[in-house]
Order: sequence, then structure tokens, then C-alpha cells
Amino acid sequence: MNTMYCMTEEITRTNKARRAIAVVAAAVLFALGLLFAGKAALAETSGESETESAQTGESPPLTDVGELAANTEAQDDEVTQASSVTAESTPQWISGPTSNTYYWHPVLWQVELLTTEYVSYYGATDASYPKVGDTYYGAVTVANVNPGNPAFASPEITLPANTKFDINPSNPDKKVRCYLGKFETGEYFETNDCPQTPFQGTYGKYFPPQEAPHEGYWALPPGWFVEIHFPLVSSAPLKGLANVPPDCLIGSIWVGNSIGLWDAPQSGDRCPLPKDHGVYQGVFVSPSGSTSQPPPGVTNLEQCRAYFAADGKLTKKEKRKCNRWF
Repeated sequence: MNTMYCMTEEITRTNKARRAIAVVAAAVLFALGLLFAGKAALAETSGESETESAQTGESPPLTDVGELAANTEAQDDEVTQASSVTAESTPQWISGPTSNTYYWHPVLWQVELLTTEYVSYYGATDASYPKVGDTYYGAVTVANVNPGNPAFASPEITLPANTKFDINPSNPDKKVRCYLGKFETGEYFETNDCPQTPFQGTYGKYFPPQEAPHEGYWALPPGWFVEIHFPLVSSAPLKGLANVPPDCLIGSIWVGNSIGLWDAPQSGDRCPLPKDHGVYQGVFVSPSGSTSQPPPGVTNLEQCRAYFAADGKLTKKEKRKCNRWF
């Protein structure tokens, strides 16, 4: 009788503990919902604020996270393919191929996509910006594309050669900025829980949140993303994939509940990285006072001529440029 009573008490305590954990988990998710609702007003005016930031030189608008809603399957597409657009002097986000982490579903007994990620830099596709000495922004984006599970992410960044962070928290043009949002609706807000000093990680530097209960990683419910903007400066020209070795911004993505934990480069990898071995984007930085280098994404003579012939005409001057570059 006593044994049965003890077993009953133990089961009761276990069930109470499980209910308590469930209540805490629900409360955390509910709090995230309230936090987002409280910041929703920022998203309503995002169009105006994005235009203003592009003109004043502050951190640029978000990358094209809406593209993630169109296709949540594993993909190799670039969010913005600079080599396929006409040369523009207006700065824009230039983003590399996406990559993924995966989740093992213990009930359905199958592998599912968990996150999609990519890195970007803010520049002009005619290579007129940035130039050596200019402050420009890089970004890393991680989105939870799984329909039913959270993702706990911590993206790390490896910078190109001759490039460093150019952070000054007191200068709005040089602050690190962290954004959380829903990629399906385009709503987002800037969070103040955004460190201004990078931490040293396994593969590179990272900017983890510091507030409880998620110190050290970004907790992303299904359909949410985190995007981190960080100011950079380069002391020498960069030539993207055309250089040897390539001048690349690289992202190594830790996701705590993913298979293998990392979407990161493996031993022997170099930019351009294989699928699911991290994310990358070649970075172009012109010499100070000059734009004489290949456009972003152009790595050989054939691509160069096709790039300038996009408007139906390839001039002799453009041919000479291509011949000089390649």
C-alpha cells in the first residue's frame, strides 16, 4: 500500500513538473508575441524609415527577407544576384546564396528544414560604393522556416581580408543593429538587446543577445527571423570571388536544436562554399577615388562582357575594361 502511495505521489509530482514546464514555455512564447505586438508600430512606418536611413547613411533597410516566404524549400538561390542586374550606382543589399540547417522530427521520423540563412553587404552594383576607407554595412540573416519547432540560433561572422568592424555606439551611422521579425508578413522591429562589441566564437565573431532567458542565442519561433547589421571598413580594395584567395564575407551558423549544430565551413573549404557548409558573399571595395574594378559577381571575361551588354550594346570602352580586368 505504501509503495503504491509513493508511486502515485511520484507520478503526481512528475505531472505537475511537466505542466509547470509547459506553462513556462507557453508564457515565453506569449511574451514574444506581446513583444512583437508592442513593436508592430515600427513596422507600419518601416517604408519611411528605410528611405530616410538610405539617404542619411545610417544602417540600411532590411535585406529581402520576404523572398524566404516565397520558397521555404532548400535552395541555392541568391537573395539578390548582383551579376544579373544592370549596373546601378544606388547602394543596395547584395546577398549570397542561402544555406540551411535541419531538424530530426522524433514523431514523424523524418528530417525537416529548420533554418535558412545568408550573408549580405550594402554596396552599389557598379562598384562605385563602398570605397577604401568608407564605412559600409554587412549583415547576417537567419530565419526559422520550420512550421512547428523553434530554432535557437547564434550566427558567427568571418570578415574579408583587410577588413574590420567599424563600430561606434554613439554614432548612429556606425552602430550594430539587430532586428527580429516575421518573414511571411514583413513585420519587424529593432531590438535594444544588441551588443555593440563582438564576442569571439568558434569560427568568427558574433553578437549574441544578453537579456534573460536567452543569453547567448536568438530564440526564433516558427516564421521568425533575426537580422544583424554590422558596420565595416576596408583598408585595401576587395575584388570578391575574382581575387585569389577570394574576398568573402562568411557566416557560420550555430543552431542548438539542429542536426550537427552547425551550418559552417569544413576543413579544406574555401569561398565559394559548398551547400550547407556555411554562407558567403564576395565583397567588392573600390580603391579610394576610383571605381576601376569588376562589378560584383563578375569573375571572368565572358561574364564581364555579358554584364555590360545587358542593355543590348557593348561599347569599346567596356570591352577594354573587361580586357584590363581579366
